[in-house]
Amino acid sequence: MGNKLSSNRNLQDIYTINKQLSENVSYRSEDSQTETLAQTLTFITDTAQQDEERMNTHHFALKEMFGSNFLKTIEGDVDFNSSSTKTLDIGCGAGTWLMDMATEFPTAKFVGIDKEALFPQIIRPANVEFYEGDVRNGLPFEDNYFDLVQIRLFLLAFDMSDWEGCLKEVYRVLKPGGYIQWTEPKLMDRGDEVVTEFSSRVHDMLVSRNQDPEIIEHQVDMLKQHGFVPKEKITKAIPLSNHPLSKEFMFIINISLDYCKPIIVEMYKHTSDEQFLKFKKSILVHRQRSSEATWSCVVGQKPTELS
Repeated sequence: MGNKLSSNRNLQDIYTINKQLSENVSYRSEDSQTETLAQTLTFITDTAQQDEERMNTHHFALKEMFGSNFLKTIEGDVDFNSSSTKTLDIGCGAGTWLMDMATEFPTAKFVGIDKEALFPQIIRPANVEFYEGDVRNGLPFEDNYFDLVQIRLFLLAFDMSDWEGCLKEVYRVLKPGGYIQWTEPKLMDRGDEVVTEFSSRVHDMLVSRNQDPEIIEHQVDMLKQHGFVPKEKITKAIPLSNHPLSKEFMFIINISLDYCKPIIVEMYKHTSDEQFLKFKKSILVHRQRSSEATWSCVVGQKPTELS
């Protein structure tokens, strides 16, 4: 399936590039923050506002945040050194998590699926396969096939019926005793008045679209409702002002605001790009000064004995 990567060097190079980009945003006093952002945001938007950059940065920031590509429950029970072990990443994007895993565990098999073919077409580890497809239309895999299925960052993509269908499909393709690992961000940010007002608007907009803005509070119950046995949940918060990962997460937030531009323009009735850019600068300054990046990762197990 293409050329095998000999080490994590290529993946780490991606992280280094993204880190260098994020370091072009410097945060000083409140008076100078807006000016500094005005000078740097154009550079970041023009050079890094691509899904692949955002996904790669997400991957390495989350890996550092949680200390691994998977939680300890999985580490203790899934044998990634076995050739019979199969892992699926739903919504794999650029495939960075899969390639990182496949390089670390060259014996196991890794499969990614995404509705957009952002993943590598030629150069990738030999034990990785990619498929183009949307989980909402069903997964093209047989029952009881995978040992581990990962899903993450579907908060803004799924409504409640989408979650229902996705979790049913994950349950179907997992082997008895297999695991789901599900990671999502906290959308409702605690922060100053500017941040909380923005969060409130996003909350109301998502509710009006039958989406769940507080999904991390409901992950465990949703797993139970779909037949899984919850095994582990870890929630991590990174201060956006003074943590070693602050710049990475500010970089992600900046790109994510651009990604969500149509929604923001609709909410605030912006009529020009200048209005949106001014708003984005303000949100970035206030988020960096007053809030955190919070993520929750849960692990559930498909029962070994099915009724």
